[in-house]
Amino acid sequence: MTVSQSTADLLRHLASRPGHDEVKADFRQLLVEEFGVELDALKFEHWVPEVRGRLDGLIGRTIFEAKRDLDREWPDVEHRMPAYLADREREENQHFVGIASDGHRWAVFELNAGKLVVVKRAVLDPERPDEFLAWLDGALALKSSLPPDPLTVRAELGHDSVAFHLVNGRLRGLWERLKLHRDVSLKRRLWADLLKLVYGREVECDGLWFQHTFVVIVAKCIALAVMRLREDDPKRLLSGDAFASAGIHGAVESDFFDWVVVDPEGEDLVRRVMAHVRRFRLAEVESDVLKVIYESLIDREQRNRLGEYYTPDWLAAKMVRRTVDRPLEQRVLDPACGSGTFLFHAVRRFLAEAESGDMDPAMSAAEVCAHVAGTDIHPVAVIIARVTYLLALAPALSRRSGALSIPVYLGDAMQLSISQILAGKELTIRVPPPPAGEGRSGEIDVNGREQLDFPETFCRDPALFDKAVERMRTGSQADMTRAQIEAALHRIVEQHYRADVTREQQHAI
Repeated sequence: MTVSQSTADLLRHLASRPGHDEVKADFRQLLVEEFGVELDALKFEHWVPEVRGRLDGLIGRTIFEAKRDLDREWPDVEHRMPAYLADREREENQHFVGIASDGHRWAVFELNAGKLVVVKRAVLDPERPDEFLAWLDGALALKSSLPPDPLTVRAELGHDSVAFHLVNGRLRGLWERLKLHRDVSLKRRLWADLLKLVYGREVECDGLWFQHTFVVIVAKCIALAVMRLREDDPKRLLSGDAFASAGIHGAVESDFFDWVVVDPEGEDLVRRVMAHVRRFRLAEVESDVLKVIYESLIDREQRNRLGEYYTPDWLAAKMVRRTVDRPLEQRVLDPACGSGTFLFHAVRRFLAEAESGDMDPAMSAAEVCAHVAGTDIHPVAVIIARVTYLLALAPALSRRSGALSIPVYLGDAMQLSISQILAGKELTIRVPPPPAGEGRSGEIDVNGREQLDFPETFCRDPALFDKAVERMRTGSQADMTRAQIEAALHRIVEQHYRADVTREQQHAI
């Protein structure tokens, strides 16, 4: 981010704590010059008769209070800010945040259950103006166009961002209300069981549950934005229905983290994240941006303790260039894809080669999905990797012809078992036993573990596999019997191959 000399001088003056009136004047000038806010959109010295006071500044859904010395005047902030926020929220029926500052120290507030909560504090370092401006934009959400570079992504959505602290506080409140809800508690338990399978020990805690929920919501909002879908229903977003309707399968699906939309407040929370994410120019993405968010949320010591190590983008890009020398002919599989860094660069390499060659642009997206695939055992990594794959496909999405199925799967690459059955093959996936008291639905192997057997017909075609898994999920939700689900799967195979024959006949004509 390039900061002009006038903005740098303005920030240096603010950091000197110049006094109440000058802080207010400098802040107004900063909004106009750096954030492009029109003067008529700013309301300063706004009288609030209900609380018999004046707001120093009102910008959108943000209340600003200037101070000479924030530390000394903190009691005054705690006294006035709750009344100001409550008044605006009552009048506008929208959520507001408050900012108080003496120019050097800054604090962001919100009302949570009627109580004033400090969301985030910051100190203006005039020697690092870009970091402060990114932080301030995260609080104000004024810029409508943001570059998807690591610094901006981390500042807007990372662990120290105002957005994360606002959402995290709301998630904690939602969890207190919903944790005894049958479906919500089941999702939490399934998530914890999968993490135990991944790490070989108990690692789950409330903090990690909220961090994973946040990063998954952000990832799905990014997928929505990169597809340029104007969907505004949080339930259709998190379940993947919005993507299925647009012909994109396997990118976003229902999972543990749609627990938030059980409550209307959770739906509102997701809409706010949607609006925040849509400000990024995602068509310009050149790296695994979701990895940046995940690494920011899960600190390095915790990730290393869990055995999580992420490859830098520059190294992944270099390895792909050196190893994938015939991208249109070779097939690439990352069996432990993590957040999808290698997949991102393999997809981009394929698209670059396809564009320079004679491949039909309408077919390039589908051809990528037939050549580049990934798996991982970590449930959150797979969700992120699917969206990373979609981001990599962004240059080809607008030209695609027909539906797509994103070939990134949850599974243990070390445990896959392929067996010969008469003239064909089948893939066997062994899964942990269900909790005590719950029935089994699959076959049992010699070690007493439950197993799922997928015929080669499904395994050869990722799109068909996705349809089968989705039908199994919806059938289970509808309390269908095993025989009914199997009959539905046979119909899916018949319909799928009839459609293939039709497409081949049309192509021949």
